[in-house]
Amino acid sequence: MLFDVLGRPDILKMEAYATPVARAKAMSDLYAIIATLTPARTTEAWLQACKDARLPAMAVRDLADVIDDPHLRASGFFRPVDHPTEGPIFEMAPPVAFSCAPDGASPAPVLGADTAAVKAGLAVSPARSAE
Repeated sequence: MLFDVLGRPDILKMEAYATPVARAKAMSDLYAIIATLTPARTTEAWLQACKDARLPAMAVRDLADVIDDPHLRASGFFRPVDHPTEGPIFEMAPPVAFSCAPDGASPAPVLGADTAAVKAGLAVSPARSAE
């Protein structure tokens, strides 16, 4: 069905892809073929073609675009925060709220901030720590 939508129903008639077992063995090849065919249309056009063919599909976002994903924006998935050392950043909003931490978790410590406490908790001697 997908290769019909892609305009290449002949692909799955080739001996190398003719059976489900053969397709499973050649999945990397099939993905490579799909990658060569999909630039022919926009994401919106492919989504409509898949919808028309009753194929489940959704857009895949780049990391650069994920902040602007309409669903994630509408659901409040990301929130802007001011990190104490990194400045303004976006982070995933906490999926649950706790009464003792209504704003969510605090930022992660900077590299090495907890090293001494961890070593002390593990009873690492100063001599061993210096190694």
